[in-house]
Amino acid sequence: MRILLIRHGDPDYVNDTVTEKGKREAELLSERLAKENIDKIYCSPLGRAQDTALPTARKIGKEIITLPWLEEIHLHYKIGDKSVSPWDIYPEIWSKNEKITDKEKWVQHPLYADSPLEEIIKNIEQELDALILSHGYRHNGRLFEIRPGYEKSDETIALFCHMGLGNVILSHIAGIPTPLWWHIMFLPPTSVTTIYMESHTPESNIALAHFAGIGDISHLYMGGEPASTSGLKNCLSPVFPPKPL
Repeated sequence: MRILLIRHGDPDYVNDTVTEKGKREAELLSERLAKENIDKIYCSPLGRAQDTALPTARKIGKEIITLPWLEEIHLHYKIGDKSVSPWDIYPEIWSKNEKITDKEKWVQHPLYADSPLEEIIKNIEQELDALILSHGYRHNGRLFEIRPGYEKSDETIALFCHMGLGNVILSHIAGIPTPLWWHIMFLPPTSVTTIYMESHTPESNIALAHFAGIGDISHLYMGGEPASTSGLKNCLSPVFPPKPL
């Protein structure tokens, strides 16, 4: 099985859709995805993700299945007079506690102590595991157990979502603490990250998740469309720890 994780196109956040550039990006993306033999399209309910998925759905004749949990994380932290998402907090704050590097203990960092972030992320992880299980793979630590009958699955599913939430998905599959993944990984608009579920022997019921082309936007380069840097401009260097709103 393959999972294609796709960020929405260049966003018009005010109107919850994509810009004219985002429309061009989505069209180039659809030309690429039309060749990927996608079996299922899952999508965030937000307009910018839906509008990105629509050209692909039309081109391949597939229904868009909307999953509420694929919606972007709406959580902000107050830094001075600024309000920022948890993945935009400068590392001079979140990196000061060694627990931040532990997959289970990072939520004990004082930064997140009074925040619902742990509950939000656990829900995303549980919903993701349930979705993957419905396609034949049971998440068990850093491995996946292949259910009987799915040993030779060549199914491909596409998830149209967002940068913050998309990186929660990738960090969970990789077994890496979410804040670390957030702060080292940028997913450009309409980028495609491919995850292969691979067993190493025909007899094994254990699969590993292999990442390929993380944040790939080759379809934009091929189409002569510049890459968007939306999501790279909000990092701040505060002088005091933020408080959740």
